[in-house]
Formats: sequence, structure tokens, C-alpha cells
Amino acid sequence: MKKVILSLVMLLSLQAQAHTLISNHKFGEVEIEKYLDAKLAKCSLGYADEVFTVTNVQTREHRVDQGIIDVYYTVTLKYESVRNDVIQNDLVVEILDADFDNWREYSEKLSFEVVKDENSFCR
Repeated sequence: MKKVILSLVMLLSLQAQAHTLISNHKFGEVEIEKYLDAKLAKCSLGYADEVFTVTNVQTREHRVDQGIIDVYYTVTLKYESVRNDVIQNDLVVEILDADFDNWREYSEKLSFEVVKDENSFCR
């Protein structure tokens, strides 16, 4: 019984993370790239051969108040999946890295917004 449950857990974890993120761009923090990879599950169709390729990363800083600076990462991505046909999508997402010190984990201060989803794959 334990083997069956373990097999199901492994299968579900593999299916939940079916996509691959390819990036040659620097995000400043490794956690931001991990966060982006996790959030891209919203824009995934669930196929095993999916690839999200980062084509551009732009950063801008927003001075909120006395020394508090929020950083916005605007990330342009290309989605491709070769199933029966080639499926493509162009995405632009924005990640806000809020300048707060009172978070237990770094990812708690990040937020994700889809700016452009050409084929409306994101849910």
C-alpha cells in the first residue's frame, strides 16, 4: 500500500512540474527564477515536452519611501510544446520584488502578474 501511495505522489509531482524553464538572463536573486518557474504552471498546458524560454528581462526600480525600493522584473517568454503540432505562445509577466524585511521566506514578498498572454493559456 505504501508503494502505491508513493508512486501516486511521485506521478502527481512529475505531472505538476511538466515544463522546463530556459534562461540565460540574470535575475539578481536565484529565488526569483525559482518563483517564476513555479508560477509558470498557471500558463502551462500540462504536456511533458513544454519549454518556456526567457527572451528578455527588464528591471525597473520604484522608490516607495525613505530608502524603500521595490524592483519590478518584466520577463518576456516564448512557450513551445511539440505535441501533435507545434503549440506556441508569447508571454510577458511582471514580478514585483517588494522591499520588505519582515518576511520569513524570500518568496513571500514576491508577486506575479501576467501582462500579455497571446493565446490565453494562463489561468
